[in-house]
Amino acid sequence: MKQIIYETSYEGMPIQVIDTSRSRYLRFDKEDGYNGKNVQTKLNKKQPYWLMSVYVRMVEHIDFEKANTYLILGLGGGTMPKYISHKKPESKIDVVELSPEVIDIAYEYFALKKTPNITIYNEDGFEFIKNTEKTYDVIWWDIFGSGGKTPPHLKQELVQDKLDAILNDKGTLIFNKGSGQFTTYVKP
Repeated sequence: MKQIIYETSYEGMPIQVIDTSRSRYLRFDKEDGYNGKNVQTKLNKKQPYWLMSVYVRMVEHIDFEKANTYLILGLGGGTMPKYISHKKPESKIDVVELSPEVIDIAYEYFALKKTPNITIYNEDGFEFIKNTEKTYDVIWWDIFGSGGKTPPHLKQELVQDKLDAILNDKGTLIFNKGSGQFTTYVKP
């Protein structure tokens, strides 16, 4: 049986944390049930570092031996920074999340811990990409808003050009398209 254990909103977008006997979900919007397209995070409550759903296939594209710097655009419940930090504690992980509510939820309900190797920036992904001087071995695009869609201003060609500029040579860009779909790009 599912139960909503926390509910809030950010700029009119409903945000819910839902529990079942084995799992916890972060959902944006109220439609589509807890397995719908607006589920942002799935957590196994007994094994919080396990990856669930499409993330298992997505991490296969990361060379953890060589990659040391990570940029994660979109925090959700903190699945990826938590997984990377646990797998490779010496890594440096920057996370960009627009919603302060989502950041609080990741810490409170999804077992994300404050660690020296994870830095969370509470700002718009476009502004961060445009202004950062850092470069990364892996960029993980996981930005979704209301309706499970990428905000329109993040689909501009300028964003793509800037992502390429901050991706190190031989670096990997992983783009979560939602609904179990993703693409990867390895910079030559």
